[in-house]
Amino acid sequence: MRKNLMLLVFFIVSNTIYAQSTDSLLKVVSKEKSPVLQFQLWAQIAYIYAQNNNDSGNAYASQKLLSAAFVSRNDTLIAGAYSFLGANAEDKGDFDHALEYDFKALQIAEAMNFKYAICQTAEQIAVVYKQLKNVKETLRFLRKAEAFLSLPEIREGLLRRAVYTNTAEIFLADKQTDSALVYAQKANEVTKKENDVFGYSRILLEFGQIYSEKGENDLDETYFKKGITFCDTACESLNLISTLYEYSRHLLKNNQPQLAKFYALRSLAEHNKFRNRAGTLSIEITDILSRVYSSLK
Repeated sequence: MRKNLMLLVFFIVSNTIYAQSTDSLLKVVSKEKSPVLQFQLWAQIAYIYAQNNNDSGNAYASQKLLSAAFVSRNDTLIAGAYSFLGANAEDKGDFDHALEYDFKALQIAEAMNFKYAICQTAEQIAVVYKQLKNVKETLRFLRKAEAFLSLPEIREGLLRRAVYTNTAEIFLADKQTDSALVYAQKANEVTKKENDVFGYSRILLEFGQIYSEKGENDLDETYFKKGITFCDTACESLNLISTLYEYSRHLLKNNQPQLAKFYALRSLAEHNKFRNRAGTLSIEITDILSRVYSSLK
């Protein structure tokens, strides 16, 4: 029962499908006496606020989530709350607070020897370091997470794909394309597009980037175009923006500025429709467009 409760907590704070409205949930949580159920409800409310780009609402709900966890005196809930706060901070580009919260979650998880939480939190920390372009620390925490990927409760979820895709990305950023390809292939082996649209579209993007870096132009064209088509069909906005941008970079590198312009402009248009979120590519897209226009003069 204890193990099931631990997994339930981290399922609640890391999953993203909630059917009720914030108004109905706020009415329910105002009457709820159990801190455990309060925690679950505030997690749902905070997530809905985050999806609606309501920063003040999200911050308020996240603090209420943490308060409920402390009232419960349950270390599992407290670790889950810190993990939730860390993910929120990382999503907004507040990397200092993201690491602060994530390390608190990790410290509690390690004290409990809660292996699922250690794996999930280590992967979350690695993502922050990846965005800070700290290759050494990114790989250190990805290796920490990877050590737990054979556990049954992890094999059934999305953590394996997340660890493998992030490892592929950091190797690619470090120009280690052969190692990047190994991990992209591992990610592909454990991913089904039916239940992980984000992950599958990310893998297609990674294959395109890797083969572009290796100069295998037939393969990179195939994966970039396949990724764009899949993102369009699946309405996966974030990876569509990234794939259009990366394909435009590839085209410019291969002396096709007109096509590069087309895909860069489309990437910018998709970006402008997307909610304001850290990690989107406004500066990079603007830069590639500047280079495209210079090449067309």
